[in-house]
Amino acid sequence: MAPEEREGVRLLDLVFWFEAFQANYSEEFHQPLGFIEDSARIINEYYWELMESNVRPYLRKHLPESRIDRHKIISGMEMSIMFGLPVVMEDQDERLDVNSRLALFVAKQILISFNRGRIDATGPENFNREHRTWLQMVSAEGYPIFSNAATWYLFELLCLKN
Repeated sequence: MAPEEREGVRLLDLVFWFEAFQANYSEEFHQPLGFIEDSARIINEYYWELMESNVRPYLRKHLPESRIDRHKIISGMEMSIMFGLPVVMEDQDERLDVNSRLALFVAKQILISFNRGRIDATGPENFNREHRTWLQMVSAEGYPIFSNAATWYLFELLCLKN
């Protein structure tokens, strides 16, 4: 698939996942959820810029045979969401919390799509809580994409169905 096609597919995925998250959140918390205008497009652009400027050059230099695997895709998407903060809330702490929930939701959707029924991505509640807290503290300066990718690798192993 050509890069432009991958970007288009990822954008469609984001639109779908953002709408699903919005519906789930509104149902669970009994309040509407607002997104910045063109949120999926903006996050998609952040994602591709991050991957092309930070991840791919590192892999080419240090691991030329390596590809950007699903764990790095998940990590890059989480970082992009936490950088862009597409969900709008007046209170900054609440905004970080809801966007960390969105990032975790999207991460799990990506993991599910790669594992097609072979995974229960619910995960332990303590992981969900701690990972959301960590996402809220991630610095925009030093995206820890590779260490976060390792976390998702371990999460996937933990949640694979036997």
